Amino acid sequence: RVLVTTAGAVFCGWDGAEPTPSALVRGERLQPDVRARLEPHTAGGWRVVSERLTLTVSPTGTVELCTPGGVLLRRDL
Repeated sequence: RVLVTTAGAVFCGWDGAEPTPSALVRGERLQPDVRARLEPHTAGGWRVVSERLTLTVSPTGTVELCTPGGVLLRRDL
């Protein structure tokens, strides 16, 4: 499960994990950004595109977080 919040935070969860606020996030439950959209990636796999970042999941399971300009912020293999 991938959730992009209205504040730009990203939650990636497996096995039914829910996005609950941490000690660093104050306030109510995180609200999803309805502008974020899921679309197929041209190289295969999927990506979630939002105003503040793009999250790509490759066919092999690699997860990448990039800025809208394409600068790689994080890659998990």
